[in-house]
Amino acid sequence: MVTVVVDLKKTKNIIVFCMIFLVILNIVSAECSDTDSGKDYYQKGHFVGTNVWEDEIDVEDSCMNDGTTLTENYCEEDYFKRETYDCSSAGLICFLGKCTEATDTDFCEDDEVGKSSDVQGSITFSENNEEKHARDDCSVSANLPNMLYEWYCDGVNAKVDEINCDGFCYEGTCQSCIDSDSGKNYDEKGSTKGSSGTIKEDECKTNILTEWYCSDSGLMQQETVNCENFGEICSDGRCVGNPCIDNEPQKDIAVRGTVHYHDQVGDDYCDENILQEIYCSGSEVFYDEIDCEEMGLKCVAGKCLDEDDITCEDSDPDNDISQLGIITIAGETQEDFCSGETLFQLDCKKNEITTDTYICSKEGKYCLNGVCKNCPQGTLMGGEMWCSRL
Repeated sequence: MVTVVVDLKKTKNIIVFCMIFLVILNIVSAECSDTDSGKDYYQKGHFVGTNVWEDEIDVEDSCMNDGTTLTENYCEEDYFKRETYDCSSAGLICFLGKCTEATDTDFCEDDEVGKSSDVQGSITFSENNEEKHARDDCSVSANLPNMLYEWYCDGVNAKVDEINCDGFCYEGTCQSCIDSDSGKNYDEKGSTKGSSGTIKEDECKTNILTEWYCSDSGLMQQETVNCENFGEICSDGRCVGNPCIDNEPQKDIAVRGTVHYHDQVGDDYCDENILQEIYCSGSEVFYDEIDCEEMGLKCVAGKCLDEDDITCEDSDPDNDISQLGIITIAGETQEDFCSGETLFQLDCKKNEITTDTYICSKEGKYCLNGVCKNCPQGTLMGGEMWCSRL
């Protein structure tokens, strides 16, 4: 048992200090903003901040349903406060979050300044002493597919015109051509719609990309692009980097080639005297089978070679199980390797690679990185998994 002695005097001082610190922290961290700078009954304000309980507040000044009472929100000592004010006491009414003259309730504001069928605009206006909003929009009626409803202000009055677009209506605008990938964008597949309603998608034919776009005059046009000019291929209506890369595209049978495909790697290899030649065709991987013997050659290390040109060297000709052996044949290297407790030792015989196996555990050893190693001294459970099996 552990006994803890508490100094009550020190503990009390710590508690008092923490309380003072928290109060200071709250005062420093409390912030608020009010767009009408306090209690201004004649301007609509927007409050953002917290109350004394640290609740987040985001609210605008507003009018009650009686038409004369204003709910005014403001900052006081960096915290949210609210009060009601009777606008009629000043001979006014409450409208749109402020006290105002009864004759000032009609208004209309247009963010696009007038009528423009190629820009989607919106207006804010008053109707029956309420604030309303309207936005340029297209007809949803199947009988009026090209109809644009264009909202605008005529003085303090909101009005709407019906415009039959020459091309088609799209997102509250009249258009003669629209392209989803915003012009000649070879890196993204797009679809283009022309004035007749025809829709064309970018597409590939082998490595040739057909790119549809809108011209400066609003016409739907196309061009063809060879993605190979960018060192890329055409796939799904766009030019993309080739996922298949061959370091030996000439398919030279005397050179061992390597292909990288996404995150995989493959090499040319020999299946007895048949060379499996790996290569890229477009974005896909293929193998050719080449009979080296038919050409009077021999398949070794992923190559077809004349036997007189084949040499094999062993860095460990004595096959020492405690030494990593490295074979160099036809310019390619291979190393001794482990599989479980078994050591596979490579050897050169008549310019060919042969393999001997050795069970390391039979000698109280374990196999690691192509070598038989001694188990840790003093225990067979020394942390190496194969030693633990002995």
